[in-house]
Amino acid sequence: MNQTRLFLLAILCTVIGAYGDVVNKIVIESLTSQDIPEDVVRANIVLDDGAVFSQKRLSEDIKRLMKTGQFADVEAQVDPAGNGKVDITFKLRPRQRIAQINFKGNEAVKTRELRKTSESRVGDPMSGGILGEDQRALIKLYQGKGFHDVDVKQNVRDIPGTNDVMVEYLIRERVRLKTRRLHIRGNTVYGIWKLKRVMDTGVSIWGYLFPTGFYSEEEFKNDLEKLETLYWDKGYLDFKVDKVDKAVNKRRALVLLTLFLSEGVPFKVGTVSTDGNQVVSSEELAALIELQPDQVYSKSGETADIRRIVAKYNSMGHLDNRVYADRDIDRTGKVVNITYSIREGRASRVNDINITGNRVTKDHVIRRELQIHPRDLADGGKIEISKRRLLGLGYFESVEINPRSTDNPNLKDLEVKVKEQVTGRLSFGAGISSADSVIGLIEMSQTNFDLHDPPAFRGGGQKLQLRLQTGTDRQNFNLSFTEPWLFHKQLRLDYNAWKRESSRNIGFTQRSTGTSFRVTRKMKAPFWRHYFGYSLADMETVDFDSDFSAGFVAAERGSELVSAVTLGFVRDQRDRLVLTSSGSRLSISAELQAEGIGSYTNLTKIDVEADKYWPVFKESVFKISGRVAAVNEASGDDARVWDRYFAGGSNTLRGFREREVGPVDLPNGEPIGGKSLLLAMAEFTTPVFEKTIFWALFADAGNVWENSFDQLGDYNVGVGSGVRLMLPIGGIRIDYGFPVVRDQDHLSSGGRLHFNFGFNF
Repeated sequence: MNQTRLFLLAILCTVIGAYGDVVNKIVIESLTSQDIPEDVVRANIVLDDGAVFSQKRLSEDIKRLMKTGQFADVEAQVDPAGNGKVDITFKLRPRQRIAQINFKGNEAVKTRELRKTSESRVGDPMSGGILGEDQRALIKLYQGKGFHDVDVKQNVRDIPGTNDVMVEYLIRERVRLKTRRLHIRGNTVYGIWKLKRVMDTGVSIWGYLFPTGFYSEEEFKNDLEKLETLYWDKGYLDFKVDKVDKAVNKRRALVLLTLFLSEGVPFKVGTVSTDGNQVVSSEELAALIELQPDQVYSKSGETADIRRIVAKYNSMGHLDNRVYADRDIDRTGKVVNITYSIREGRASRVNDINITGNRVTKDHVIRRELQIHPRDLADGGKIEISKRRLLGLGYFESVEINPRSTDNPNLKDLEVKVKEQVTGRLSFGAGISSADSVIGLIEMSQTNFDLHDPPAFRGGGQKLQLRLQTGTDRQNFNLSFTEPWLFHKQLRLDYNAWKRESSRNIGFTQRSTGTSFRVTRKMKAPFWRHYFGYSLADMETVDFDSDFSAGFVAAERGSELVSAVTLGFVRDQRDRLVLTSSGSRLSISAELQAEGIGSYTNLTKIDVEADKYWPVFKESVFKISGRVAAVNEASGDDARVWDRYFAGGSNTLRGFREREVGPVDLPNGEPIGGKSLLLAMAEFTTPVFEKTIFWALFADAGNVWENSFDQLGDYNVGVGSGVRLMLPIGGIRIDYGFPVVRDQDHLSSGGRLHFNFGFNF
């Protein structure tokens, strides 16, 4: 008995002694000839000289060092140093570093462009994952240029005598064939144009002028699957492409295609059931399923049912659920019985959130946009909202949020993977028409600014913009700053300071010097926010033309102080800020000027704007916009010219001169503005070449009326066409419009050209 007690006491003393050891020193060794920066290691470990040693801390330090991505292997050796102390030796094997990146076989694409496409750089630790992404990015680059059959091989070779590697890309560009004929035979259910619109392969009329319309074997195979999906949407489960005749003229780099279809007859739905569900009852799932017995079978309807079931489980934290449609097809009776087989998985919570890919954007800028946090239920709906919020920032080209398994089956890690895009912009613009002066514009902006991180000043999620506009009749200077998280809360602060002067087409010079701020807060209702603001400006009108009426000059000459309070509501549900393809935006604002806060008069303004976007055809977008505004005086004083509305020009009514639409000073026809405004616009935009060149067709309508809340009738209408170029260095917009309806006699005839371009840095 005494021997047992002595044995247990010895074990207890050993355990206590182990936990009581103190770190004497930490030694860092490299398992290769490559040096290891000691500061990198010490910055990623908790244990330090003089710290209490524990095996748990040591294991966590090893994990942190591995997570840096700089080491292929990390070992730790613990040696007694006497007097209750231990020495810890970290033995690290650095990842091999990239010493060379070479490209061979590229002729159509310059090596400089290939290097910019690759994320890996000389001197970086080698990562198989990043190298794989680089290879896929190079293939995507070539496919974007029409080389759909390009072959890119990647070889990684050790450099003898070093811990370095050489990465070599062997590229076979192959010839680019253009589709010059696409015939379809045997179709009765759908017309030829419907079938061709579904397919990416086709004859492009722009292919005669631009490098587009290239044939891709992989794309063509996908097109055959799209045709099958189209027919399955109407229940034609026996549909197939019987034969494809493909004639290739390599000398002229052309391909001629003929498809022979067998359509069959439509199938109906027999029975619809679910299997494998336990957490969610069959009755709850039945309410989500829209495909019903005796309906014509639809593949898209089946897919929609699966998405609703998946969304139901995702919202309950079952992120690893799987739902499949098992079809029992009776080809004799032309009936299909559907069973939705469900693997529910396990409900889980969020353990940790890891962010990758953000070289510029700070982690906290990304985390504050997430609607899901550690220890939350792993709600798939919140994950999707978080993804949309991050894309809406405009900082990222792509965002992926994927769940990752952990040692605990009840916990999931979320990996937020972003791909950053250019957020700095240097813009140069110009406006030209047959009658207007040339106006130059220079704008510098950074939409991912960080006031607290000099000298880089990037990655903090703030926005800074400096805009200078100058011309023969206009000089504008504007400085704006936005802090989207004021006091680390969801309060957005917008600050502006400006100095403006204009005399173009108005018969006098108008000057404005002022400052303003606005604080915006999100509302509980999804996508809604409201704001409060204040502005103070010194307004002045001088240098009237000699032929202006004496009464107008007397009423408008001189300077006044404008002090205004604003209140507004905005609902923004657009999928992205740039190249918007779906969603909507609604803005309602009101302004109050009062002598009691220092303004020259008492008046109110109301302004309502709305935009709606629909994706149509393939990558095409249809947009409609509208705006209604009015100003109303609360006292006997008339609203001055700067508080009235004008229309005409590239941003209101294309085809008309800027500011010419609305009331004028008779008999000379000088625009003096009105107190009611209505504008409407419809625009169809479609890509011409690889999401780079877009063609636009538009129609603008509207008018400005003399009095507040006048009857809104008798509109002016302008129609036209334009080109949008979204280039890597920036964007170019060219619109040509001409009036088709002119409500007012003073409006000029003939078309107008509106032109501007931008340069990104």
